[in-house]
Amino acid sequence: AKLQKMQQDYTQMQSNLIADMNQKTASQRYHLVDIRTAFAGHGMNPYRYGSQANTWINPPFQGGPIMGYIHPNQAGWDAEAAVLSEYLRTHR
Repeated sequence: AKLQKMQQDYTQMQSNLIADMNQKTASQRYHLVDIRTAFAGHGMNPYRYGSQANTWINPPFQGGPIMGYIHPNQAGWDAEAAVLSEYLRTHR
């Protein structure tokens, strides 16, 4: 519950920042595209030895370069690209 609240607060902060940037530039060129729905069910397993088979996020300390930790894996990037592509297609 605390993690979800943190995510909601962070998303609200981003939304406020986008609104502020648009106001300061007298434009609507900045957008926040929410990818949470696409990632639903594909987050990291919070249990230390839990399976990460369904995650679209690179869990820390599971091998691979440290710069990739907590970032999307290829399946996650593909899902994010689909959401962004759809957003661009429908918001021209």
